[in-house]
Amino acid sequence: MNNDFAFINTLKGLVIFMMDNHELCANIAEVPAIIKPEELKKYFNLYNKGNKNLKQYGSSFPVIDSTTLFRYAAGRPTPDSRILLINCDNLIFALCAEKVIEIITVNRKNGESCLEFTPLEGDSYIKGIIHYEDKAWLFPDYIKISSELQAKLSTCFADHSRKDVV
Repeated sequence: MNNDFAFINTLKGLVIFMMDNHELCANIAEVPAIIKPEELKKYFNLYNKGNKNLKQYGSSFPVIDSTTLFRYAAGRPTPDSRILLINCDNLIFALCAEKVIEIITVNRKNGESCLEFTPLEGDSYIKGIIHYEDKAWLFPDYIKISSELQAKLSTCFADHSRKDVV
């Protein structure tokens, strides 16, 4: 397995979650909150297609549409559904997950991570696969997702600041 990616040794833990029967993971240090959708119902209709931002605690977070980004089928919320806030590249965005499977901390042997990384080619939003013991999870390219969101947001702000745009 290819372990050429330096970020793998910086991971302190992983949040493992499910989307459309695929197991994905996120760096635990980049997940400031895991929220039950029911807790937000009085503030926000998360599954209304017209809403693109999650407004909570005086802040607005863009919601990632996993159906277009990862080409996964969108499921209806269940009691196990969760919203993960991902903080990457100075942008916090919301990612809807069918459920959080587990949260693991990374054991280190002689200062090295026991995680291994295999890059994936052909999927623009999945960076690769992270292997831990006898398990493997897809690792999205959160930096690319964040960069694209920041570009879209800056375009929106630029359009709103123009006088000829209503």
